[in-house]
Amino acid sequence: MTAQGDFANYCAELLSAVGQVQSKRMFGGWGLYIDGVFVAIVVGETLYLKTDERTQQRFAAAGGTRFEYTARGKSHSTGYWTVPPEAMDSPALMAPWARLALEAAVRAKAPRPRSRSVRLVDAGGYRSMFGLSAAVTLIALAVSLRWVLEPRGQAFRRSGV
Repeated sequence: MTAQGDFANYCAELLSAVGQVQSKRMFGGWGLYIDGVFVAIVVGETLYLKTDERTQQRFAAAGGTRFEYTARGKSHSTGYWTVPPEAMDSPALMAPWARLALEAAVRAKAPRPRSRSVRLVDAGGYRSMFGLSAAVTLIALAVSLRWVLEPRGQAFRRSGV
């Protein structure tokens, strides 16, 4: 195993106080998962944990640095930060930071509410600005009111009139 692989295994041991840890090679580094949730990256000899708007300030206040990289001439900042140096000494010292990372990762995975945007849907030649389910409901309502399509499919008429 490489030196970086050994360091990734060491980081996995540090995070194990919070849950079952898996490590996977990715993009020249390692990705670490706690209980199946992606929480950390290992690049070289540095561990970065997932943060969000709730936890980022705690990592910054503890002296952490953000993982940044350059691609195609542009600098990119991520939501992954280093932990204080003392947290790298034992699973017990890493546990609070690992929990913060796991909580941030779980919040990021949570489904976001769908937008209620209006869109046009073509339901068999019938355009509805209410969406496909509304178009199907309107067609079902028309059928239940005994509306039938004329033989040539040009217009609706009410049967029995």
